[in-house]
Amino acid sequence: MSIRFLKSVGVAAALAILLAACQTAQAPEPEPEPTSTAFYAITRSTETTPSNLWYMDEFGVAELVGSTGVRLQYIKFNPVDGLLYGVSVPEQLGSCTSSTNLVTLDVESGAVVDTVTLSTLGVRAGLTFLSDGTAVVFNNCWDGSAYNFETVDLETGTVTIVAASDIGWYSYGMWTDADDTVWFINGNANVYEIDVAGGTVDLVHEGDTWVPDYSDVVRVGDFHLRGDLNPDTGDVWGVSPAYGYAIASAVVRATITADTAELLDVAPVQSAISIHALAFPR
Repeated sequence: MSIRFLKSVGVAAALAILLAACQTAQAPEPEPEPTSTAFYAITRSTETTPSNLWYMDEFGVAELVGSTGVRLQYIKFNPVDGLLYGVSVPEQLGSCTSSTNLVTLDVESGAVVDTVTLSTLGVRAGLTFLSDGTAVVFNNCWDGSAYNFETVDLETGTVTIVAASDIGWYSYGMWTDADDTVWFINGNANVYEIDVAGGTVDLVHEGDTWVPDYSDVVRVGDFHLRGDLNPDTGDVWGVSPAYGYAIASAVVRATITADTAELLDVAPVQSAISIHALAFPR
């Protein structure tokens, strides 16, 4: 074997090692930028089908967590204990002959880990928490004189009426802002401020003054914003109409304050599933 051949082999080997080192040293592909804010969502239940819990990651992609085993109307995180709560209606939605259950959900499996039955009858169609962990619900059942906003003792289920209203509609949205003010919106897009301590309900924005006559996802007189205040953006994100039959639910964004109500656009959520309500982790 010639010296020239050995040198050629040596040079080739060195080049191969050098090329391999260059390939190894190449910069890795950059991580994709998040497009959304992560949240949890539930599907609309039926008399025979319970709600499923889904997780929407920071890229707007949905991941099924699991079945809750119950019929959920609304979900919200408690900022004090960090747990995900839901209001569950054991019987047909809209029935005022049974009491709502307040359940705690396991965000790893979707299963109910605790159940407290509320002390009075009615369908609780909205839920939010104050900064101190006080649960506030809306009772969508006429008590003979009003539709009531109530607080709920998380340990005993004892209900206390804190504000009476004449809001008789459907598809409620409910959230608490950074100033600990409770907000409520119904199916005709009227926006109310709820003073839990003072016991008042004030109409702040009328739906026909801020919602367009028609768009791809909303209509005046048939508006849905079942959701929560996004802690990253300060906007309200809520689920637009789907009724459990559409392939996908649009997640609508809006800016709502005492001075402003503006419908922004749909949120950057890529999943094609039909959801009923959403909540951001606290």
